Amino acid sequence: MSPSLAGMVAGVLSAVALLTLLAAAGTTGVPQIERHRRLVAGLLSHRRTLAAVVVALVILVATRIVVLGVAAAAVLWLAPTMIATSRQRRREQAMLEAVHLWLLQLRTVLAAGSGLEQALAEVATLQPPHSPLASASHRMVARMERLGPIRALRGFANDVDNHVADAAVAVLVNALSRQNVGVATALDDLIAWGEQDVRQQRDIDARLQSVRTERWMVIAIFAALACYFTLANPELMAVYTTSLGQVVLAAILGVAALCLWSLDRMARPQRPSRFFIREEAG
Repeated sequence: MSPSLAGMVAGVLSAVALLTLLAAAGTTGVPQIERHRRLVAGLLSHRRTLAAVVVALVILVATRIVVLGVAAAAVLWLAPTMIATSRQRRREQAMLEAVHLWLLQLRTVLAAGSGLEQALAEVATLQPPHSPLASASHRMVARMERLGPIRALRGFANDVDNHVADAAVAVLVNALSRQNVGVATALDDLIAWGEQDVRQQRDIDARLQSVRTERWMVIAIFAALACYFTLANPELMAVYTTSLGQVVLAAILGVAALCLWSLDRMARPQRPSRFFIREEAG
């Protein structure tokens, strides 16, 4: 191992040791079991960083290419964020569909002759436990008993964090102040809008799925090529152990990173603007 590589490995190991010391900081004066628990909790809170460092070290020792180790660590660090973005998009789509169903249920209960406040309470009981709206609906009913229907509806809109729910709350608050005048027609329009928005978002997600697949294909192709050339043709990869070779490799990986960034931006459509500003829960 060259002196520069040995120094880099030592520096990375020192960073890991520093993270361990930081995780153990502030544990003086507490029992041994408690210190051990805090140390483990601190390490777990940095597990993604530690995993990226370990992967970078392994690749660095195996290939002696610093740029390749840094790139692999960066991919490992960013992969959970990309996965979380996809999951967040699915949660938003599920919430939009749940709000549309909630509007349909509310319109049906109102058509049966129930008052608006009673209908809101009845619809809350219709939400299955797995529905994204279940907890928000139950909290709204509890707030209605303590704070009144208008403040409860505003809290419901804040919990749901959805543009269609904001429009529904605006309509319902207006209906409460006008003795339910025109609420049926307004709900019919909201239901039609929600149905159209659900279809549009499904179509957008179907198109974005190909973009997400291309994003992972770029990562997989570059990783496969790196593994292949490292294992099957080490003489070719030896060129990239030099300073000039690492600069060239950094440029190649930079182009790949630009492609990934572009695909990631394309896979994150802008959310529709909300009517109400989201309030932080106290």
